[in-house]
Amino acid sequence: MQEELATIDVTPLDALGRIKQELDTLESRLAAMEAKREAVAAPVYMRVRSDYESRRRALEEEAAPLKATAREQYARLRELLAKSEADHETTRLDREEIEFRFSLGEFDEAEHKKRLKAVDKQLADKAMAREQAEAMKQRFVAVFRSEEELETSTPVTPAAPAATRKLETLTEAQLAAYDTIPPATTPPPAPPMATTVMAIPGAPPQPGAGATQMMRAVRPADGPSAELRDGQSCVPPSPQDTPTWPRKPASTKPTRRNTLNIKAKMVAMGGLEPPTSAL
Repeated sequence: MQEELATIDVTPLDALGRIKQELDTLESRLAAMEAKREAVAAPVYMRVRSDYESRRRALEEEAAPLKATAREQYARLRELLAKSEADHETTRLDREEIEFRFSLGEFDEAEHKKRLKAVDKQLADKAMAREQAEAMKQRFVAVFRSEEELETSTPVTPAAPAATRKLETLTEAQLAAYDTIPPATTPPPAPPMATTVMAIPGAPPQPGAGATQMMRAVRPADGPSAELRDGQSCVPPSPQDTPTWPRKPASTKPTRRNTLNIKAKMVAMGGLEPPTSAL
């Protein structure tokens, strides 16, 4: 494990540490500028700010290839750390197994001490290698802003503080100069509607002279709608579609015969004397 840790290239860490220190100083100065902005003229403020931002961009460009190399080496270190954790856990379980076998009487006290001495040495070596790997990991993390930035391929650049800017009131002439609303335009007239010419269907063909035509007699049940047109039989509608014409109601005016019948019934019932003479 120690031999594998020795193959990790840590040379970019020193340069990255120096760059990070300068970047932290620039960030603190850029943040402090806002509190003192009113104390200096605007051109002075912008000149100093531009100088600090240019220096920051130059440092970030210098650190970019160094960070790429550091991330590659840190990926290897993480693999060694995972392997070290697994080896240490395996050795710890081996020691627990020795204690369990000794409690079952599998071997005597001398063999028990011998085995414990060997496994304890392995545990000490693996613990030391793990501590060295953890210390190396902290060196990598220290030259980055955070462990998340170290583990990501794209560096995280903090956003620059927004500059405060005073707005001036525009005059009417300036507002008119910035007026970009186009004048209203009249839409073109719509094209006239097209005229569609439709063909009128011709009259049905007339039967030739001397032709024999089959005609059906009109029945009373066909109703008044049955008539002959142009020598052809007009088929009446079905009974469901045939309208029903109301019939003339019977006359309710009494007749002489009805009067005589009524009187005869009343005489038979004893309510009227018989007539003296026949009507």
